[in-house]
Amino acid sequence: KNMEEFREKMADKMEIEMPEMKRGITAFIFMNVKVGREYRIMDRLLKMEEVQEVHYVPGEFDIIVKIMMERDLLYSDSEIIGQFVHENVRSIADITRTQTVIPIETKLRKAPA
Repeated sequence: KNMEEFREKMADKMEIEMPEMKRGITAFIFMNVKVGREYRIMDRLLKMEEVQEVHYVPGEFDIIVKIMMERDLLYSDSEIIGQFVHENVRSIADITRTQTVIPIETKLRKAPA
């Protein structure tokens, strides 16, 4: 119960005093998969709420995934992403290797007026 109260207090504080902490965490997961399993894995990944984009690409990696996670003051960004990758991505059959990249800063092109 004390932890729940702490989390509620921190959530309120985040919204009022630290609105930037409300932003999500973006990460890119590069993965190798067994030949012929690419589309099945892509479909499975797209069913996850956190997955924003999935790309089948040529080169060293087979699939690139963009995910967005919710930030939590009690855990580091890398812990949140790492847990998601371990529990949800690495558990998918036929994914043979993953490498996760968490951007330090992101700049977006402004949409034309």
